[in-house]
Order: sequence, then structure tokens, then C-alpha cells
Amino acid sequence: MSPRGLYRAPALVPLSRDHHEALIQALWLRRRAGQAPAALAFLDFHRGELEGHMADEEDVILPLSAPIDAEGSARIRDEHARLRALVAALGEAVEAGAPLAPTMEGIATLLHDHVRYEERVFFMTLQAALPEHALAAMGSALEAHRAARGIGASCRIRPR
Repeated sequence: MSPRGLYRAPALVPLSRDHHEALIQALWLRRRAGQAPAALAFLDFHRGELEGHMADEEDVILPLSAPIDAEGSARIRDEHARLRALVAALGEAVEAGAPLAPTMEGIATLLHDHVRYEERVFFMTLQAALPEHALAAMGSALEAHRAARGIGASCRIRPR
């Protein structure tokens, strides 16, 4: 790790930016556990941002990464499924007027740990294993996938 933090290949920068927002949401869930407005705000974030981000990873990144890190790819798919189940449970709890804190805390913990794993382990593995041209192709595929769901191109960051 450099003094400025972890290097992120330009192809993965859009996902890392999404991860930053997800970490903010995890912190907010933890701080506001049990409060219905925070639960509703997170459900909006999930629908509007997180679900698309997970689709970006599942449709573009994971198929290309499975031969490199099958265990990591499987872990990410599993954690996405667990997040979706917890989000569904949160939605049901809000509708029923049931206690929200345990589910909000569960989402916050899983989301935080999931993002940290992707950033500190999984992405680092991909960057080390894939040649620059493969990373660039992955980045192009990711950008096209995001454009198809209405997300504009990220700013261009020069490779190191």
C-alpha cells in the first residue's frame, strides 16, 4: 500500500466509487439502527444504486474473474444473495412495523465487510493477475453495462 492508499486499476475505479457510497450507507445504518426514516433511505439506496452495482459485478466482473479467483467470486455472489435477503427482510419489517435495528445492523455489518473484502483482497487479486489489456477490456465492458442502465462514464484516470 502506498502512502496515498491502495492503487486501483482504472477499470475498477467506478466500482470503488460505488463502494465508498456503500460504506457511507453502512455507517448510516449502524448509527441510525431502528429508525424507520434511515431504513427507508437505505431501501431507496438499494433500489437506486446498490442493486445496479451488484448487477455490474455479477454480469461483468465475476464471469471474467472466476477463472482467476473462483473462491472469491463465489464469496461475492453469496454475499450479494445474503444482502438481498436482508434487504427484503428490512422491507418486510418496515411494512409490518416490526423492530428494524437487528436487520439494519446485520446489513451494515455485511455490507461493510463485503466492501472491504472486495477492495482489499478481491480487486487486488484481479489487478495482480490480469494483464493491462484484460483489465482495459473489463473496464470497457463495465462501462457499457453501466451505460445500458443509465450510468454515465466515470472520469478517466490514467494508469500508473
